[in-house]
Parts: sequence; C-alpha cells; structure tokens
Amino acid sequence: MLVEILAGPLVGAGYCDTKFTEEWGSVFIAIDPGLLVDINDFKRNCSDLINKIRTSRPKDGIAEVRVPGERARNSYAAALESGVVEVEDVILKQLCYV
Repeated sequence: MLVEILAGPLVGAGYCDTKFTEEWGSVFIAIDPGLLVDINDFKRNCSDLINKIRTSRPKDGIAEVRVPGERARNSYAAALESGVVEVEDVILKQLCYV
C-alpha cells in the first residue's frame, strides 16, 4: 500500500484500478545508507538477509526461493555464455525482423 501511495496519489497519478488519470506514476527515493549506519555493517547485514531468504524453505510446489532480480541475472549470464538471446516472435514481428 505504501508503494501504491508513493507512486500514485503522492505524484498525482493513477492508482489501483481507478480512472483518476490514465498515467501511472513513479517515485524515486535515494538513501545514502552511510548516513544512518556503518556501510560495512549495512552490506554485511544485507548479505545476511539475502542468504536467509535464499535458504528459507520454499512453499509447496515451488522449486526454490529466489530474491528479486535473480532470475534476470541468471538469464543474462546464460545469454552471455551461449551468445544467444531468445526473442519472442511477436516482438520480432513488431521490430519488422521476421
């Protein structure tokens, strides 16, 4: 809900399924963690948090627990290694490639 408020009503943009406006909003917040905590402690604690998430027990039917961006990083690494990027036919048609 907080993210919806920050990127919707706070910036005068659409939110949820309302027709307040056709435009969806964005908000960017930059925080220097060094102003709040020792940067090495911050990095160590974030790494610990990520490790705890990755090693948690997955929900039934889920193969593994991943953190945001992990699948994209794995796909990028595989594309670099193979030299191949898979592109859906519909996108290739829009690009007039096919």
